[in-house]
Amino acid sequence: MTSRVDRNAGRHHYLGLIDGKWPEVHFINDYAVFMGYLSMAVTGTGILVLTWSTVVLLGGFVTLLAREDFWSLTVITLVQT
Repeated sequence: MTSRVDRNAGRHHYLGLIDGKWPEVHFINDYAVFMGYLSMAVTGTGILVLTWSTVVLLGGFVTLLAREDFWSLTVITLVQT
């Protein structure tokens, strides 16, 4: 009968077996995935805000804005960029 090679035979560390079954590893991985998606959501929202404010400022909607709203939108756009 042939012997089976253990897939985890070379995955030992001086602290023990390196394995993704530790709850700490799952927590860190879940946190990293969450932060990645959160970063993408914030970036996407920033792009949408910048695009919309550019359309309002440079488009035909600028004549419909009051003076205070125009400057508020301008400052928000500059802060976002």
